[in-house]
Amino acid sequence: MVVILGISVYKHLASKSYMQSYSHSYFTYYFDLPFFFGTGIITMYEVFLRGPMESKNVSAFNSERRVFSSSGWLDPSVFPEGSPTKRSTLSPPESNTIIEGLQAFSTYQLRVVSINSAGNVTSEWTTAHTLEGVPEFVAPPVVSALSPTSLNVTWNSIEGHGIISRGQVTEYRVNLLTEQTTNPYAPPVVSQVLHRMGASSLPVHRVEGLKPYHVYNFTVTLCTKVGCITSLPSTGRTLPA
Repeated sequence: MVVILGISVYKHLASKSYMQSYSHSYFTYYFDLPFFFGTGIITMYEVFLRGPMESKNVSAFNSERRVFSSSGWLDPSVFPEGSPTKRSTLSPPESNTIIEGLQAFSTYQLRVVSINSAGNVTSEWTTAHTLEGVPEFVAPPVVSALSPTSLNVTWNSIEGHGIISRGQVTEYRVNLLTEQTTNPYAPPVVSQVLHRMGASSLPVHRVEGLKPYHVYNFTVTLCTKVGCITSLPSTGRTLPA
């Protein structure tokens, strides 16, 4: 199931095509018929997509794939309110489609091809952006000893390397994991937020007041406007006293 999060028109090329972004994973593509009006009966529309444009894979934006096609019979010289005797009994090709299975918070380009018995004509590329989605990944932090009572927690905040945010990062949290055995109804491992920081802060936090030569476990949480994700834990030991 795809949840509709909102509607926003991202691009409208006059008399050509435009898109509405409905959610983080799909948008609706429209193309205006006047752009393709000319001589002959339009029998098919095809839509081609390329992207995401942010991909490190060159083939993602150098190649395109067909994501939609619709057949029918459209006589541009006859408007819908015209005489029925001048129109085919076939319906015209569909002029909009929902494209699903896309990456959240990504840029794509689309174009439409109009086909008749004499050949085809292709529109210019139209650019659209999917909305923010739930973050997908944050790498475990690196924990290193600074003294018998302090540890340094760092993490990689580079998109596509240390994180896959699928949106604008709003906050990072450094968490301390501790085991508890006193409450049988509580989780065996408790996560305590030690520090919060904004996306522009350096990805490092110094944890002080620890026990000498003791093992501690930490995680990092990444948050966007849509949701949060927490890394796997990393372990560090303080120095001997």
